[in-house]
Amino acid sequence: MIASTIVERAETILTSQSFIPLSPAAEGAEGELCLCAAASLALAGIEEKIGGKAADEFRASIRSMSRRGLEDVFVELEWAPELCAAMRACNDSAPPERRLDLVVARLKELGVQ
Repeated sequence: MIASTIVERAETILTSQSFIPLSPAAEGAEGELCLCAAASLALAGIEEKIGGKAADEFRASIRSMSRRGLEDVFVELEWAPELCAAMRACNDSAPPERRLDLVVARLKELGVQ
Protein backbone atom coordinates (compact mmCIF):
# COMPACT_ATOMS: atom_id res chain seq x y z
CA MET A 1 0.00 0.00 0.00
CA ILE A 2 1.17 3.50 -0.78
CA ALA A 3 0.95 6.08 1.99
CA SER A 4 -1.97 8.49 1.66
CA THR A 5 0.45 11.43 1.93
CA ILE A 6 2.21 10.22 -1.23
CA VAL A 7 -1.07 9.74 -3.08
CA GLU A 8 -2.24 13.21 -2.03
CA ARG A 9 1.07 14.78 -3.12
CA ALA A 10 0.85 13.03 -6.51
CA GLU A 11 -2.67 14.42 -6.94
CA THR A 12 -1.42 17.91 -6.06
CA ILE A 13 1.37 17.59 -8.63
CA LEU A 14 -1.10 16.54 -11.32
CA THR A 15 -3.71 19.19 -10.56
CA SER A 16 -1.12 21.97 -10.51
CA GLN A 17 0.07 21.25 -14.05
CA SER A 18 -1.22 22.91 -17.20
CA PHE A 19 -1.97 19.46 -18.68
CA ILE A 20 -1.33 15.75 -18.12
CA PRO A 21 0.95 14.43 -20.88
CA LEU A 22 1.41 10.95 -22.23
CA SER A 23 4.02 8.99 -20.30
CA PRO A 24 6.39 9.93 -18.90
CA ALA A 25 6.57 13.74 -19.20
CA ALA A 26 6.45 16.74 -21.50
CA GLU A 27 7.10 20.44 -21.47
CA GLY A 28 4.13 22.72 -20.94
CA ALA A 29 3.40 25.90 -22.90
CA GLU A 30 5.37 27.97 -20.39
CA GLY A 31 8.32 25.56 -20.42
CA GLU A 32 7.30 23.88 -17.16
CA LEU A 33 7.71 20.17 -16.56
CA CYS A 34 4.43 18.25 -16.76
CA LEU A 35 4.35 14.67 -15.52
CA CYS A 36 2.16 11.70 -16.34
CA ALA A 37 0.34 9.89 -13.53
CA ALA A 38 3.08 7.29 -12.98
CA ALA A 39 5.82 9.92 -12.94
CA SER A 40 3.89 12.15 -10.53
CA LEU A 41 3.43 9.20 -8.18
CA ALA A 42 7.13 8.38 -8.43
CA LEU A 43 8.10 12.00 -7.75
CA ALA A 44 5.82 12.14 -4.71
CA GLY A 45 7.33 8.92 -3.43
CA ILE A 46 10.87 10.15 -3.96
CA GLU A 47 10.11 13.43 -2.18
CA GLU A 48 8.73 11.61 0.85
CA LYS A 49 10.94 8.53 1.05
CA ILE A 50 14.31 9.72 -0.28
CA GLY A 51 14.45 13.51 -0.26
CA GLY A 52 14.72 16.75 -2.19
CA LYS A 53 18.03 16.15 -3.97
CA ALA A 54 16.82 12.84 -5.41
CA ALA A 55 13.54 14.52 -6.42
CA ASP A 56 15.49 17.21 -8.29
CA GLU A 57 17.54 14.53 -10.05
CA PHE A 58 14.33 12.72 -11.02
CA ARG A 59 12.84 15.92 -12.45
CA ALA A 60 16.01 16.49 -14.48
CA SER A 61 15.99 12.98 -15.94
CA ILE A 62 12.30 12.14 -16.41
CA ARG A 63 11.86 13.58 -19.93
CA SER A 64 14.34 11.09 -21.34
CA MET A 65 13.54 8.21 -19.00
CA SER A 66 12.46 4.92 -20.55
CA ARG A 67 9.50 2.87 -19.38
CA ARG A 68 11.95 0.48 -17.77
CA GLY A 69 13.69 3.38 -16.03
CA LEU A 70 10.42 4.56 -14.52
CA GLU A 71 9.58 1.01 -13.44
CA ASP A 72 13.03 0.83 -11.80
CA VAL A 73 12.14 3.94 -9.78
CA PHE A 74 8.99 2.18 -8.55
CA VAL A 75 11.10 -0.83 -7.53
CA GLU A 76 13.53 1.47 -5.70
CA LEU A 77 10.53 2.86 -3.81
CA GLU A 78 9.56 -0.73 -2.96
CA TRP A 79 6.49 -0.65 -5.18
CA ALA A 80 5.55 -3.22 -7.80
CA PRO A 81 6.64 -2.37 -11.34
CA GLU A 82 3.18 -3.55 -12.40
CA LEU A 83 1.74 -0.54 -10.57
CA CYS A 84 3.86 1.70 -12.77
CA ALA A 85 2.60 -0.09 -15.88
CA ALA A 86 -1.01 0.19 -14.68
CA MET A 87 -0.67 3.92 -13.97
CA ARG A 88 0.93 4.49 -17.38
CA ALA A 89 -1.84 2.50 -19.08
CA CYS A 90 -4.54 4.50 -17.29
CA ASN A 91 -2.79 7.75 -18.17
CA ASP A 92 -2.00 6.96 -21.81
CA SER A 93 -5.34 5.37 -22.70
CA ALA A 94 -7.39 8.29 -21.37
CA PRO A 95 -8.50 11.01 -23.78
CA PRO A 96 -6.66 14.26 -23.04
CA GLU A 97 -9.82 16.07 -21.96
CA ARG A 98 -10.62 13.36 -19.36
CA ARG A 99 -7.10 12.31 -18.39
CA LEU A 100 -6.86 14.35 -15.19
CA ASP A 101 -10.16 13.06 -13.80
CA LEU A 102 -9.39 9.45 -14.67
CA VAL A 103 -5.85 9.38 -13.29
CA VAL A 104 -6.85 11.18 -10.09
CA ALA A 105 -9.63 8.61 -9.60
CA ARG A 106 -7.06 5.84 -10.07
CA LEU A 107 -4.71 7.49 -7.56
CA LYS A 108 -7.51 7.70 -5.00
CA GLU A 109 -8.08 3.96 -5.40
CA LEU A 110 -4.45 3.43 -4.35
CA GLY A 111 -5.01 5.32 -1.12
CA VAL A 112 -7.90 3.11 0.03
CA GLN A 113 -6.35 -0.34 -0.43
